[in-house]
Amino acid sequence: MLGSINGERKLSLNHWRYRLLHWCFSEKNIKAPSDSMLPQYLYSHYCPLFHLTNFIAIFSWFILIIKVCAAIFIGVVEVLHKVDWSFLKPKSSERVEREPSEDELKKKQWQMLVKLTLEHHFWRFESFWSYHSSVFSLLDKEEVKTRYEELVVKIEEAQERAEISRKRMRDRILFWVNFSRAIIKWFLYVFYIAIGLGALWLASVCFWPVIGFFGWLFNFEFSSLLPLLVFSGKILIGAILVTGVVMLVRRFKVVQTCGSAAWEGAVACSPPFVLLVGMVCAPFKWIAKGFMNAKEFVEVFYEENCPPISIVSDDEAAIEEAIEESVI
Repeated sequence: MLGSINGERKLSLNHWRYRLLHWCFSEKNIKAPSDSMLPQYLYSHYCPLFHLTNFIAIFSWFILIIKVCAAIFIGVVEVLHKVDWSFLKPKSSERVEREPSEDELKKKQWQMLVKLTLEHHFWRFESFWSYHSSVFSLLDKEEVKTRYEELVVKIEEAQERAEISRKRMRDRILFWVNFSRAIIKWFLYVFYIAIGLGALWLASVCFWPVIGFFGWLFNFEFSSLLPLLVFSGKILIGAILVTGVVMLVRRFKVVQTCGSAAWEGAVACSPPFVLLVGMVCAPFKWIAKGFMNAKEFVEVFYEENCPPISIVSDDEAAIEEAIEESVI
């Protein structure tokens, strides 16, 4: 019985499950599995085809409603697209374009002269005229030359004024940048001095209360503060010595040698810590391994127990169906 359940299923593409599947996803003219845009495992394994087509059959009424609404919407859009909507446009009155007068054409050419001069004011007039003479067909060459030279002078003067203005602006910006740096520098000096004085004032205010707290904590009188002061002095001297040693090490570039030696020592001493980390991470690794094993089990179970599908012709599918009915 298990062999018959897990045996190969020979289905044609005309089988009702494939017809339902292709209808749901609008797949047409499918002559072979390679013609379909659907996942190929639907044509090679029976389990996903079985469950998916059952789901489609259950919700076929809902899918049919969606398809009908989509078809109506597309049809309405196509009909509206074919309608000639030009009757909604306002009728424009026909205007007769009049020919511009000679004075208007000359005015436009003078305006064009200003535009071209701005673009090519660094040219000599002869080069300018040989290149743009066709634009000034209604203007006299001498008039154009006089106007061109006047425009060139005005443009160069404007450029000089702009350069002077930019230089002044740059000088002002540099002045204010330097001035701001000086102001910020002195402000930081004053701020640091204020912070230092505040720290000294706070230390002077908190010194005796802190000493009293430690006296109460360690149960000694103020007369016995000398050992504490000596101990504090030793700590201060030790801190100064440590700072000096650090500065000497940095000065003589011993940090790299000490760092490499420390790294080698850390590597030599790392096995216990690595073991500890492994012990801490072991439960999480076990959980992850369990998920991977479960995933592998499901894949193996699916591959071994899901019946394969062999796509055959309609006649062969009918023969297989008749054989199965006769066996049953």
